[in-house]
Amino acid sequence: MNVKAKKYLKVAGIVLASIVGLLIVAVIVLCLSAGHIAQNYLEKHGPELVGRQLTMKKLDLSPLSGTVVIDSFSMKEADGKRDFVTFDTLYVQLKIWDLLSHKVNVRHIHLDGADVKVAQRDSVFNFTDIIEKFSKPDTAADKDTTPSQKWEIGLYDIQLRHCSAHYKDLVLNTHFDMRDLNLGIPGVYFSNKLTDMGLNLNFEQGGSLKSKLKYDLETSKFDITAQVNHFTISGIEPYMRMGVRVGSVNGDMNVYAHMTGDFNHIMNFNLEGNSSIDNLKVTDDKGRLVLTTRHTSAELKKMSLADNQIWLGKVVAEDAHSQLLLDKKGGNNFTYFSSVPQAPQKKTTAAQSDAASKKPLDFRISELNFQNINLKIHDDAPRLPFNYEVSGMNIKANNVTLDKYNDVSVNGRMGGTGTFDMRWRGSVNDLTNQNIILNLTNIDLKPFTSYFDPIFAYRITGGNLSLVSQNVITNNNLKGANLLNIYDCEVEKDKTVQKPEYKVPLKMALYIVKDKDDKISIDLPVSGNVNSPEFSYKKIIVKTLLNFLVKVAESPFRSLAKLFGHDASADVDKIKIDPTLGELDVQGYDKLNKVADMIKAKPQLTLSIHQEPNYTDAISQLAVLELKRDYYIHTHAGKTAANLEPIDKDAIRQIADGDDGLKQFAATLVPDNEASGLEQKALARYRTSAMMEADQLIEKRTAAVREYMVMTKGLNAQRIKVATAPYNPSTHYSGDSFFKVDLSGE
Repeated sequence: MNVKAKKYLKVAGIVLASIVGLLIVAVIVLCLSAGHIAQNYLEKHGPELVGRQLTMKKLDLSPLSGTVVIDSFSMKEADGKRDFVTFDTLYVQLKIWDLLSHKVNVRHIHLDGADVKVAQRDSVFNFTDIIEKFSKPDTAADKDTTPSQKWEIGLYDIQLRHCSAHYKDLVLNTHFDMRDLNLGIPGVYFSNKLTDMGLNLNFEQGGSLKSKLKYDLETSKFDITAQVNHFTISGIEPYMRMGVRVGSVNGDMNVYAHMTGDFNHIMNFNLEGNSSIDNLKVTDDKGRLVLTTRHTSAELKKMSLADNQIWLGKVVAEDAHSQLLLDKKGGNNFTYFSSVPQAPQKKTTAAQSDAASKKPLDFRISELNFQNINLKIHDDAPRLPFNYEVSGMNIKANNVTLDKYNDVSVNGRMGGTGTFDMRWRGSVNDLTNQNIILNLTNIDLKPFTSYFDPIFAYRITGGNLSLVSQNVITNNNLKGANLLNIYDCEVEKDKTVQKPEYKVPLKMALYIVKDKDDKISIDLPVSGNVNSPEFSYKKIIVKTLLNFLVKVAESPFRSLAKLFGHDASADVDKIKIDPTLGELDVQGYDKLNKVADMIKAKPQLTLSIHQEPNYTDAISQLAVLELKRDYYIHTHAGKTAANLEPIDKDAIRQIADGDDGLKQFAATLVPDNEASGLEQKALARYRTSAMMEADQLIEKRTAAVREYMVMTKGLNAQRIKVATAPYNPSTHYSGDSFFKVDLSGE
């Protein structure tokens, strides 16, 4: 038998045997003297007998009936100051005459009001010295070669009433108390007979334990069964605090366990059984919910540490609720919950490491069935806090393993309208080869605007998303297909973020990609090596989506058919113009192309394009542009207004209004006492030339639009009217400059 294991596993037997030995000594002394002499003897020789100081109020002995009664007993700690074990009353009755036959037959052991204080520092307990004392070899017996007759020991009717036990870990500074402990054991053998011990007790905080132990001292084989009913798990809270920041834990637990093995090879045990917890609730030390479940259960088919096997049968969880709380710094409540510093780990010997590495973990789950799992998500990181709920999740799988192919399905509801269905196929031990399929249906986009508007600048006000996605990883190489369908997607009219992460004209792009049914279909392929440090699935998706939007953003907001439909908005029939240019930009001409297609399809319609310039704004912008032009010429030797090339003109437009050099240059042209601010200085210097250029550009744009529609698009000149509103200083238009498009019949 493994000596170290046997010492601790038989500590109960040693203590009981020592008490019996003390009682035998007491009987012998009684035969020579009175009970009080026996009491004095035990108190005086306690350190010699058990290594501890013993005191008691009273000891009564009855040799004829074989009874011993001890009142108010105390066994001190090794320092002789603190109590290790105390009890109110111990009543023992044994058959005296059986001692002559080498039998210890204790018929009754009744212990009342016992209090035991157990302390541990690393692997040393406050009773280790007692074990070591009784474990020392008897040198005299070693020299005596005469065979000795074995003793048979039988203990019956063992009852512990109103007892308590206190445990404290001196390293972790944790403690656990059990009060009002009541224990009943029909009988225990310490001989060549098979011990069949039954143990029943009620826990102070609720629940009961029924157990049965069969143990053969000769072979060290054991067979243990245990049944725990309605155990209130709040008692494990102190142990949980060793590893997690638990605030409270509650639940009703039932456990059945059957263990067989050999104490000579303690690691070669087999364990099977089942367990369940009803109404589980766990909170962290801030009072925040970690997890609640109505019912969870697990069937353990086999657990063998020697073979490194854990085989589970059916694992069930029903009606679970949890929450994910994300803060602005990127932390979350689960990280916080599990962030308690762990106790120092013991060093693993080379032999232990070799033994552990011989066999990989054989972990199996025959059936996994989680029903109605609910998760609330709150994220404080975005500009607007994100709140969302994934509910009614069901997770199902059969024959789950670590090293073989798994097929796991997950489905549930997202938000108030959507559903999701995911399927994972792959091995936990081989993440280089995976297959993930995801279907999202009717997902409301509005809640996700917290993440979208920093990217696109506009808040999402409506829209539903459906997604069919499959991502296959082969030898770490990802190839994914994502078919995205969005219905009735709308964004706010004005920007909510002035400096978005990407400059993408989202509103325009959405109008472009919508079909006649307000549907947007986007194919987003994904590829890359997932093992690369630079790989990010999110970045790839965002980049692919942005590239798609940029390609379509140069088109008009909607097709003209949409523009003149019943659901047309008031702003769609406008072509915005740049008052500093003499013609339309690419977006404007693309809009004209669609208008031309409409006219060709509907020859009975007349097209009216009316220019509405903002004269005041145009003059201001042109004056500032002329100021930037002169500043550019001033800072670029050899450049004049006559020899500026397209690349120069583009560079001039890119000069920021807040450029320090530009401000200094403007101050040399117009002193601060004459005008303040860049626009005012530009108007003071260039107003007249800017007014003249504004009129020229208006006429140039009008002519350009007419020429394009007639000469390029081949429309009937009689069906086209292009004009500009005359300038009226008192009632002039003050909004954005644009072309108003109207269609009318004959």
